[in-house]
Amino acid sequence: MLSNAYAAPLRLEPVASPLLRLFVIMAYLLAAASTLLITAEPFLRLSMLLPLTVSLFWLWRSRQELNGRPLSLVWDGKGQWTWQQGGESAPLVLRGDSYLSEAVVILNFGQSAGVLPRSLVLLPDSLPQEVHRRLRVRLRLERKALNVKGEA
Repeated sequence: MLSNAYAAPLRLEPVASPLLRLFVIMAYLLAAASTLLITAEPFLRLSMLLPLTVSLFWLWRSRQELNGRPLSLVWDGKGQWTWQQGGESAPLVLRGDSYLSEAVVILNFGQSAGVLPRSLVLLPDSLPQEVHRRLRVRLRLERKALNVKGEA
């Protein structure tokens, strides 16, 4: 049986993940090194770095997991999620293709009332340990409940 702490609304306030930042930087550095190592004219190789640099800049500014802009995500436990960021609030619906493991939780949200789809990558260093555990437990329980309903 779950305690009241697990049944109460779950508030996620993720911070920028140093581990994810490192992974993204390493991936972009490897891509840049690969671009510079191909056999082509130097101008062509350097011009290929421009889209790579622009995409890194865009990714870093747009993803909360990397830039650390304040975000609050509230799950009321009845299937309703609310994304709160920058003074705005948007209700969201969790999609079934969200990913759950010990190392990473990827929350994919579908469109709800004109809100564009969103996703959030949560590594263990993104949330306090207890909150991360509560999230994983509740997601597993919800997934099991949906599977039972689907079989009936």
